[in-house]
Amino acid sequence: RRCTCGLLAMNGEQHKRNHRLVKEPFSLRAIGTYVPIIERMTDEMLGNWQPGEELDMAEEMRQYMLRVTSRLLFGLDDAEAAYRLGDMIARWVALNQEVGVGALVPNETFLNLYEELIDFADELEAQILEMIRRRRESNEPAGDVLSILVRSHDEEGGLSDEELVGQAAVLFGAAHMTTAHSLTWTLLLLAQHPSVMGKLWEELGYQLSAIGSQPEG
Repeated sequence: RRCTCGLLAMNGEQHKRNHRLVKEPFSLRAIGTYVPIIERMTDEMLGNWQPGEELDMAEEMRQYMLRVTSRLLFGLDDAEAAYRLGDMIARWVALNQEVGVGALVPNETFLNLYEELIDFADELEAQILEMIRRRRESNEPAGDVLSILVRSHDEEGGLSDEELVGQAAVLFGAAHMTTAHSLTWTLLLLAQHPSVMGKLWEELGYQLSAIGSQPEG
């Protein structure tokens, strides 16, 4: 229950307050700081693609968004720790989906999955709490979403550990697969409509040339 205690599970004044505090990492100013890391990670992914090679684009986008979401949410300064935590949340989301379907027809398999989900949620919560502790003790404020949430305060103070755990888990779940699916379908539709892809390519080329022609500073 604590891992799912994000905005989607809140009502009333608690929802209003958390909504105000959670907005900060997604302001235009904050989003602008994420662009360089997203560009770098996109270049890294594309650098591994070879002409003529067949790829499972859905899996490529899933892995790409796992890396991007993990870095932006949990650690611009510690990529490996962020990836591990992101991978745990992805597995936790998958287990929730399996248990949710099994709950309609309870049986021994469902009960075993439920116990696995509860045990894994305990482990996940402990890992998120450890990340929160490290963020609070750090003397150098980082720019990832969790760090910004840890530092966020209003007249009532900051978010509680329980609120931070819930927001972190739910934000990751909301961002990871939804964006991966959107990217996959976008690429598929572009491949099926070459004329639209051509217009997009021209627009991107124009924007890049416009950026390159701007004076420095």
